[in-house]
Amino acid sequence: MYESVKNKIRQYIVNMAEIQPDDKEFSDEINLYKYGYLDSIDSMSVIYFLESEFDVKITKEDILLNNLETINNIANMVTDKIENR
Repeated sequence: MYESVKNKIRQYIVNMAEIQPDDKEFSDEINLYKYGYLDSIDSMSVIYFLESEFDVKITKEDILLNNLETINNIANMVTDKIENR
């Protein structure tokens, strides 16, 4: 399940941020905000996508715990929420 969730999240972020296939900096571990792939306004779109695509609720605590910084962090958070419904 984790890989499927991660792939959907990665595809969404790549499309939204218009990340080019030849971008050698981009990875599942890179801090999306620190390296300028996303900004705070993009966070709202990512949260809406996660809640609608995976039927999960993203809380303030989720955001404060830096769960949205990397694709791997996002996928871990979403997978945990799905498994603990």
